[in-house]
Amino acid sequence: MPDQTKKTPLLKFLLSCGVMSRRKLVKAVLDGKVTVNKSVVKTPDFPVNPSKDIVRYKDKILKQKPKGVAVFYKPAKVLTTMSDPLGRPTVADYLPKTLHGYFPVGRLDYWSTGLVVLTNDGDLAYHLLHPKFQVSKTYDVKVSGILEEKDLRKLRKGLIIDKKLIKFDEIKVIQQNGGNTWLRITLHSGENRVIRKCLEKIFHPVLKLKRVKMGPFSLKNLIPGELRVLPEKEYIKLKSEIMRKTQNQEKVAN
Repeated sequence: MPDQTKKTPLLKFLLSCGVMSRRKLVKAVLDGKVTVNKSVVKTPDFPVNPSKDIVRYKDKILKQKPKGVAVFYKPAKVLTTMSDPLGRPTVADYLPKTLHGYFPVGRLDYWSTGLVVLTNDGDLAYHLLHPKFQVSKTYDVKVSGILEEKDLRKLRKGLIIDKKLIKFDEIKVIQQNGGNTWLRITLHSGENRVIRKCLEKIFHPVLKLKRVKMGPFSLKNLIPGELRVLPEKEYIKLKSEIMRKTQNQEKVAN
């Protein structure tokens, strides 16, 4: 049973209804096109109770959409954002209208490829992203040069990047040929471009980087530019798995 007293910011509620993008919703609110209980509200942070308040856009009553997850294989040169002022391609360009209100969980840089998790479930996103939960992410990485065991030891021991010690949870060589090395790297650090920075520091710059897994979510058989919406049963199962593991992490930390 939903919490009858729990309130949420108006903008967050509107996003969960999946009617349009965040930018357009903010404009609609500021333009006075949204009402709460028949009163015009021009404040995106205005608290509303989804169980009791009646929210309308252009006189149409809005309802929250069911929560869910989609996984996307991001191609290179696509931004992991919902909009870009310079007009560059974003993950939003690949989302159908039925997934309005979904947002990417975390970032994958412009040149990197692979798994992006999208959801309209803020609680799930929080448990995937917050550093205290230590959700691991796995990448296939092609680097310049042949890595030796001493290089791998440095990465396992940890490097100081932007004044923080960064350790890879797991690193192994997949293949070496043509003067380059393919690595499989797992880490829970969420710092920006941290894999690229670590490998540059040991003089083996990254040539290609693909994320293949984030927590229990994976690319499976997706191809670049393809998106898969998880069936409800799979979404519930994987969310339960994440919540159970992150709750155990909290207990250990405390």
